[in-house]
Amino acid sequence: MSLEEALGYHGLTRETVTAEMIRWTDSIRLESPALYDAIMYDPPEIKRRMGIKTYDFVFSTGMTTDYPVRRGWNHFMGVRELVQNALDIEERLFGYEGISVKIWVDDLGLHIADRGPGITYDAFKLGGSDKGCFERGFFGEGLKVAMAFFAHVGEPIYVFNRRGQVFKAVISPGTELVIIAMGRANPVTGTEAVVYGHRPDVESVRRTIFQEWMKEPNFYVVSKTMRMTDACRFNKPHFIISHVDRKSNVDFLWVRDISVNKLSALTRHPSIFGYNIWWVTLEPNRVAVSSIPELAKEIALSFTPEAVEELLNRVVSESSISRGLFEVEDVNWWYVSDGVKDKVAAWIKERNYGWTDNERAVDWAIYLGVKPLIVPYTMTELFGGAQTLEDVIMVKGMERIEVAEGSVVPRENLTLKEACYLRGAEIVLTDIHISLVGVDKPMPAILAVDKMDVAGAATVDRIYIHRDSLYSSDEALRTALHEYGHYYGRRTYREARDLSEAFERSLTTIAAEAARISAEARQAYDRAVSGAWGAKAHEWKAGRYRRIDPLSIRLNDALRLQLERLFNIPEARVNLTRDIRYRIDESPPLMVTVSLSKTDEELIMKGGYVEIDYTHYTSEHEIGDIMAWRIPYPRLDLYMAAVERTLKRTEAEKSATEPTRTHIIFLYNPANDVYDVWRSIRRRM
Repeated sequence: MSLEEALGYHGLTRETVTAEMIRWTDSIRLESPALYDAIMYDPPEIKRRMGIKTYDFVFSTGMTTDYPVRRGWNHFMGVRELVQNALDIEERLFGYEGISVKIWVDDLGLHIADRGPGITYDAFKLGGSDKGCFERGFFGEGLKVAMAFFAHVGEPIYVFNRRGQVFKAVISPGTELVIIAMGRANPVTGTEAVVYGHRPDVESVRRTIFQEWMKEPNFYVVSKTMRMTDACRFNKPHFIISHVDRKSNVDFLWVRDISVNKLSALTRHPSIFGYNIWWVTLEPNRVAVSSIPELAKEIALSFTPEAVEELLNRVVSESSISRGLFEVEDVNWWYVSDGVKDKVAAWIKERNYGWTDNERAVDWAIYLGVKPLIVPYTMTELFGGAQTLEDVIMVKGMERIEVAEGSVVPRENLTLKEACYLRGAEIVLTDIHISLVGVDKPMPAILAVDKMDVAGAATVDRIYIHRDSLYSSDEALRTALHEYGHYYGRRTYREARDLSEAFERSLTTIAAEAARISAEARQAYDRAVSGAWGAKAHEWKAGRYRRIDPLSIRLNDALRLQLERLFNIPEARVNLTRDIRYRIDESPPLMVTVSLSKTDEELIMKGGYVEIDYTHYTSEHEIGDIMAWRIPYPRLDLYMAAVERTLKRTEAEKSATEPTRTHIIFLYNPANDVYDVWRSIRRRM
């Protein structure tokens, strides 16, 4: 065939071959017989089967065989480039859904065929590419590198087209330069690449194609979206893939339908889903992405509401999200759509979760009866539109307060024990409140409720304690101190939710004050938890708290007043001894009998000072023993009647009838926390 005939066959002109330095093979025969022989040689079986006739022209790729070696290319990477070109032409002609690339292995090697118009020599020139920005082989270098690699390993690629052309890579003898020989062969349907002598597992090659991989029954599409970029205004598909077995991860990345790598190999975190995305840049070898942040962004943009719902169902376990997963640690959720955030918000609300990134809030939430979901910081943007743990607690708190307020138990409906333990808590809190807030600021009212779902709650002016917390004095006081911590924390720091720093500081302050409450408050507390439902150490009067004298001082005053009346004198100078006062303040007897001798009476009558050290106590029974702890809140008259019945069986009643002394008998009044005169018996003359 003459040069003119060869030019016509290949669609070239003399100007083209001159400008692009394409050489006619006959001109090489005399100049370089070794190169000519290398160009013309083909293994007999491929020459016969594919109808290779001759080679007419050669041109340089400008590439040497060490280039793919330096880049670390392997068989998989080379084959992938051939697959990629076939996918592009198939989609261009038949649409994305019509892609059908044929792949098979026979005695010649690996075949990859498409139904396109046939590849042209432009595709083999360095920098030559007719690919659009949206196509897989946009940069146009992969095919040349693949041909150089396979030529280097002795498995040359032959590319045939429907025009009857054949292209193959030849290594120029004595050099590493790769040139392309262009010749004539039997026409094929579209473009068919044959990697001569390479016989891989055909299924593994097919699985490099996303469409072929998805034919397996174990995988399904979770979502598909179409997106373009500012740089390339073509909508292209993005897929998220899941495994039918919820315990298995897909952990694979495709870019533009071609397999890249395991996501765990790229990010060190296994991926629940597989992703086939378009607008991400690969590094030259295409086994890694150029930028992990770009990957994290593109995958976030690919999520749909359906996909994020399945993700949440997979990663959420009880009150936390599983860590160490690609979707949890690496995806940049800042880029998700509002629709995805709305789905997350709905998912959270449906399951009655409140989300937070504060792991210390779990106990607090559980204590308040709220379902917490601990979200790692890397995912907080995804949950930005969902109800937070604080939101749920606030709403629940308002509902709780409404329920509590509607179920307040009047004091008269409490049992004696409940009333006494509640009073004990009030005594301690009042003493702490005076110390921390001041004598002129009333403390919040403390109320018992029976329909609250937690132990206690607090508002700006009320503390609610569930009736169940009044089963013991310790529990009642512990709950009251806890809720006062919220009151004091909000007053001092504006916010004091459980487990917050402000609340912990508030509790620390309160605990320190509780450890050093006044002696009067401690004694009043002891009286209260022993049955004195009216015990107190302070009273609110004229807009401030006033400290009440110890019980023994008030008893001494009552004794003095009784002696003044008994002996008709203006002032009785008497005082109970220190031992007696201590006994009364620490654990008040139900009855105290003060006995005076003749000498004491005479001294009092003359205005002399008398220190009384002769008394008789009756305290074998606590108030709760006389009046059963479980009785309803008592009336004082019933209590006094019960005490009198008890006293008639004591030695105190007998001693009160001794004729040689004057006896003044005081009974403790637990409703008013004082000693009242029960009976006065004058010495017989």
